[in-house]
Amino acid sequence: MTELHYYELLEISQYGLDGIDENSDSHTWALFQGLLGLSLLQILFQRSEEDFSRPIYHFKNALRLLSVHEYAVECTAIQIGLGDAYLNNIGSDRAGQIELAIETFEISISQLSNDTHPVQWAQLNIRLGNAYQKRLHGSRLENLHLAIKAYDRGLILLLEKELPEEWVVGSINLATAITELPPGHDERNVQWAIDIYLNVLKVIDHKFKGTHRLKIRTLKNLAGIYVDLAELTAAEEIYVQLLTHLKRTLLNSPLDYATTLDSLASLYVETERFELAENYYKEAIFFLSQFIDSDNLVVVGIMNNLAVLYSATNRYSYAETLFKEVIEIRQRKLGDFDPDLANTLNNLADVYKNIGNHSRAEELYSRALEINVKLLGWHHPNVATVLNNLGLLNYSLGRLDLAITQIQKALQISEETLGNDHHKVAIRLVNLAGLYRATGMVDQSFQLLTRAISIGKSRFGNDSAIVKHALALLDNQNE
Repeated sequence: MTELHYYELLEISQYGLDGIDENSDSHTWALFQGLLGLSLLQILFQRSEEDFSRPIYHFKNALRLLSVHEYAVECTAIQIGLGDAYLNNIGSDRAGQIELAIETFEISISQLSNDTHPVQWAQLNIRLGNAYQKRLHGSRLENLHLAIKAYDRGLILLLEKELPEEWVVGSINLATAITELPPGHDERNVQWAIDIYLNVLKVIDHKFKGTHRLKIRTLKNLAGIYVDLAELTAAEEIYVQLLTHLKRTLLNSPLDYATTLDSLASLYVETERFELAENYYKEAIFFLSQFIDSDNLVVVGIMNNLAVLYSATNRYSYAETLFKEVIEIRQRKLGDFDPDLANTLNNLADVYKNIGNHSRAEELYSRALEINVKLLGWHHPNVATVLNNLGLLNYSLGRLDLAITQIQKALQISEETLGNDHHKVAIRLVNLAGLYRATGMVDQSFQLLTRAISIGKSRFGNDSAIVKHALALLDNQNE
């Protein structure tokens, strides 16, 4: 349905509520409250809004009066809407809203039987899996396992009932969760996820007309896997193909067009095509700002990526200005404790480190670390990133023992959460090798560089930047 259709439903539900008194016909009144909430929810989705307090209010009104035993299907639809509203209500305490979504889905699942209401029960499990996958509290690994279990439970029934769209959504989410697991934590792996995406694309082409929104999402996820596997040509081909199509339907999918531009620009940064990347980032920001507020968090995310490009190309004053703007918006909208805010604080700290403002860099790194540890725990890749950067800062300040401890910890977390052959592990190995060499631990340095070269060659090829850097350090060591 289009936004126009949801506005029509909104008018119908508001008209219905105007003619009904809660006390005289509570059930009908509650059903109109639920319909009003569902209409508002979809309108807010399509407009990329961030405050979902209005649909939450109407959903709660509906559930206050409806009995799940009498209105199982209606209650489930409203509870799904309430959980989705919590998940997307990022204008408030994001971590807390996700916990409310998990609670909503779990309560609803406990009230239904998979024998009497298999479709609703399956849909709720898919939603619960999505909430666990987005969860900020607790162990990231444990949350991913909980998400995968919920997806598996839901998909079995959805496949049996031949519900293609719900099955596609669940399959995409499951494949995404599998790729986020460290190697060895599930018998399924990245290749399995690629196969799922390819199968999903076949189902979409068979069941749906045109380029369905789920096909766009699947292709973007598939391209993301290829980026992680350093198969950048394959990823670029997908992004370019998507952009070619999306240009024909700009008004119908402005968000998809802008975020695909953003993804392609980030790929160009990886391949050091900085001028192309900058043009795409700027086009995405300008284009999207015509449809949504310029301080919308999607726009702000692209601004952050543009600032990273400025930093990577040594335009530190531009980067500093843009990072500060991103921090102001994220802090105002997300509060003082949010992982995206921590990411930008870390990026701005990089700028200050590079221009020699070490005290300010240390302050921002420490704050980013505090936020990440509070929200995500120590066992998370984001924590490893900040620890690595803190270690490099302390290295430049001559605090070698502290630097070694921090980068060793960053390496350990990266290995445990990303796997032993991840490119970030190779980066940590090179950083630690430099520290070992500086403290006279030449043999240990040699071992780490050798391992980093092996990872770099297998993932990126002999001419990759990480391999060249490690070989240069190795040559210097042998002189």
